Amino acid sequence: MTSRIHSPQTSPFFSGYNMLITGGVFNHFNAPHPDMINLHKSADGGFHMLSQAISPGAMHDSSERYPPPRCRNGARAETIAQDVIIWVRKLDPSTTKILWLQGPHNTAKTCTAIAQTVSEVCHAEGQLAGSFFFDQHRCGGDDGCYLFSTLAYQIALNVPGMREHVNLAMAHDPTLPTKSIAVQIQSLIIRPFQQLRSTSAIPLKASMVVVIDGLDQCHGQETQRDILLLIADLASSAHQIPLRFLITSQSKPDIRAAFDNDGLASMTRRIVVDAPSYNDDMSNIQSGFTSSDSTFSCLFHSVINFGYLLNACYKQRPCRFHTVRYGKACVAEASAGMVMCPTCISETPAHRVRSTH
Repeated sequence: MTSRIHSPQTSPFFSGYNMLITGGVFNHFNAPHPDMINLHKSADGGFHMLSQAISPGAMHDSSERYPPPRCRNGARAETIAQDVIIWVRKLDPSTTKILWLQGPHNTAKTCTAIAQTVSEVCHAEGQLAGSFFFDQHRCGGDDGCYLFSTLAYQIALNVPGMREHVNLAMAHDPTLPTKSIAVQIQSLIIRPFQQLRSTSAIPLKASMVVVIDGLDQCHGQETQRDILLLIADLASSAHQIPLRFLITSQSKPDIRAAFDNDGLASMTRRIVVDAPSYNDDMSNIQSGFTSSDSTFSCLFHSVINFGYLLNACYKQRPCRFHTVRYGKACVAEASAGMVMCPTCISETPAHRVRSTH
């Protein structure tokens, strides 16, 4: 191998302008880019690397989803959203950790609107840990590999103290977002939460929610099932992680089978969205009371509340359709979720919305 070196006249090593060197082995070394060196040395380098490996378009406030679907005032979806928000706000540790909002294909937009509204309200109240909206029409929007890394990024931002531990995890292994989803949820969410609990003197919030919309649009039925099983493990009492999960999807057999699994069934409340009459009836009742009817409205709601108390004495709650038909004052109490009573089932079509837990 021959190489010709043109040396400057001022160099003390070379005696001429041209020197010919023959033989030997020449090795070329690629030095790390200075920016990458600085990134690893920076205090927030791991968190910055994570931000480059997520799906920003899947978040509830992403510009890629603008304008997002929202619940309209008086629409049936709004009442269901309020029901879900009440569930999120409950501080009772015995409250179910997962809420599955399900429905047939023609309710997908309604479920997404509910998920969007819940995300926005909970974000404003400081109770949103993270959100992920699957969308098979968006590039990469159906890739489940982005789910837990994207949620971990938001959790690090929204849960006080979590950013430091997620940053350290990424600094230790920058390839975590390329690992399996099981490794991601363990390394980027579960373990940082455990570290935060053991090192922080500040108690964690009693309730924060993660919103996952359109799970049925995630590519691969096996991936969908694995996601649900991993969430069930995270939500189990063994980890003591203060997160609740709102999951929306179509009522597909594989997803139903996963929710019927013993681990998920016991910690999941289900709301089926399959009838436009649920909120339409409630909207009609709300709009039926004008300002001139305020006295009658108060008396009317008092009667409803008294009926609820009577039911409570017998350890029964009013069924959802009774609430819709006869008043709105006990919606919050009734939203704990009871199926329709035999009277309502006999009087109304079976396709009305029901809530069970």
